[in-house]
Amino acid sequence: PYFIIANISRENSEGYCFSQSGILLVRNLRNGSQSLIEGINEPLGMDPIEYLSSIKNPDTDEFFQIMDTSERLISKIWRTGDYCAQHYTGNTPMGRYIFYGETDQCAPFINKASTMIPAVVGTLDPIRDPFPGSSEAELPQNSTQRSAVLTAFGIALSSNDITPNFFFTVDDQQKAKKQRKVILSTFMAGIILVALC
Repeated sequence: PYFIIANISRENSEGYCFSQSGILLVRNLRNGSQSLIEGINEPLGMDPIEYLSSIKNPDTDEFFQIMDTSERLISKIWRTGDYCAQHYTGNTPMGRYIFYGETDQCAPFINKASTMIPAVVGTLDPIRDPFPGSSEAELPQNSTQRSAVLTAFGIALSSNDITPNFFFTVDDQQKAKKQRKVILSTFMAGIILVALC
């Protein structure tokens, strides 16, 4: 009845521990797909998704280069589930670990996770995979409604570094207004000083 969803994004990762009734624990990890490829001999600015999805075999040099960092990240995710089990589920272990994000297409990473984690390990297809304890619902038949649902999935699964300034909140508007006032007052003070001299 308990499961964990691990979102591996560019800079950070999150572990979400679930029960049948909802979220038990959310833990942010300071490792992401970028940290997996930092130590390899590849050009700077390389896209982690492109590199990770190109690795098909665990016996290759490409996967060997990221093996240690992969094991550290997987270990942190497993320890998140273990901590949740000890403190929130009465020592009932997580029954399933679901990975999504930038490591989805790296089969050796998912295979390594399944050997390190003593539970069922898989990847998430948010449209086709049902969650334990949830009711299945199909996408709306109406194309406008379907577009709205898929857009919501995209927003929910993206991070701010991929979609910067997607949401311009009231707080952001207040900060921009304050910044304009400071710039204008500094400019006016400069003009007054120049006029007086």
